[in-house]
Amino acid sequence: MAKFIQIYRRLPRQLRLQRLLPQQQRPRQQQQQRRRQRQRRQVIVPFSLLFCAVKITNWDYPNNDLVNASPMTFSVCCAWCLATSSCRAFTLNFGSSTCWIKTSSGGVGRNEPSSIAAKY
Repeated sequence: MAKFIQIYRRLPRQLRLQRLLPQQQRPRQQQQQRRRQRQRRQVIVPFSLLFCAVKITNWDYPNNDLVNASPMTFSVCCAWCLATSSCRAFTLNFGSSTCWIKTSSGGVGRNEPSSIAAKY
């Protein structure tokens, strides 16, 4: 027991408080810092995962093109489609980094290497 007390006294005060005090007795500043960290974790979500849920790799929705632009990434293409009122689907071609905004998915698509299609 004496050996344990000697080791315990050598530990930094903050470490001793973290290990031995229950959660509600920890210093208030640490609790606030943990709360902020949890809030940050809840907010950081990729934009494309929230809205472009139906995503098909190596696929294209032919025709119904509204407008296109390049260079684009998937997230930017998704955001652009969401900002366009008549957009219901889009196709992103990785080879040319071109985003094709579509008025509809047209029901049936086709296999298109190096493309990703998404619809709402």
